Amino acid sequence: MRRSLFTVLIVLGLGAWVLSAAEFWEKKKFSEWTEKEVRKILSDSPWCRPVEIRLDTAGGARMAGGGGRGRRGGGGGGGFADASTGSMGGTDESMGGGMGRGAGSMSMPEAAPTITVYVRWRTALPVKQALVRARFGDEAATSPDAAKFLSAQETHHIIEIAGIPMPMLRIKPDQLKAGAQLRIKDKPPIQAVDLKAGREENRVNLYLIFPREQNGTPVIALEDKEVEVFLKAGPLDIRRKFRLKDMIFEGKLEI
Repeated sequence: MRRSLFTVLIVLGLGAWVLSAAEFWEKKKFSEWTEKEVRKILSDSPWCRPVEIRLDTAGGARMAGGGGRGRRGGGGGGGFADASTGSMGGTDESMGGGMGRGAGSMSMPEAAPTITVYVRWRTALPVKQALVRARFGDEAATSPDAAKFLSAQETHHIIEIAGIPMPMLRIKPDQLKAGAQLRIKDKPPIQAVDLKAGREENRVNLYLIFPREQNGTPVIALEDKEVEVFLKAGPLDIRRKFRLKDMIFEGKLEI
């Protein structure tokens, strides 16, 4: 009898621990997410990761960090027209990166300035839900526009790179598209089929558009384990790996 009671207590304790360890998006409806939780989804989650880029003295840029795996994120001749990926475009404008500068000294050269951009799976359901929650607030669960946006059938993967300073985009759109890939180990790179851009003050958000299927087969499967978002064109060199097992949402891979 004592052993049975002890076993029950252990099981209940383990259940409580598992529940407390679960992420908020596994425990709460998106319409109940707080502002902080929305920002978490959109800036540092399995579906969005920050990447720090170090600027060189010539005005170019190179990746300074953030390319590795993590636990659960106008102007100048580019020729872009303002673009968005749908009715929810521009709702995450606060997610752009900021400019920072390292401290210098008499004995050491000043550290190169850096910016942070965000690599975000825009078509992943948790990201769409966070955008809806940010825009509609308490009406996120009842708004017809929100419901239409969330129920839209995605035909492509759209990867958003948010917060790029405009001066860094003196690159032709065709060059950017040619330099955008999804990379999976032991598979040929998946090339972007289109690219759009949206402006927010002095920053640009790029939307890299990739096929979801090739010859009727998904281009990304859970068995691939990891996928790297890769963009290299002109001064831009952005790379970010995502672990697919962390991107399971409501029982399915959400990308």
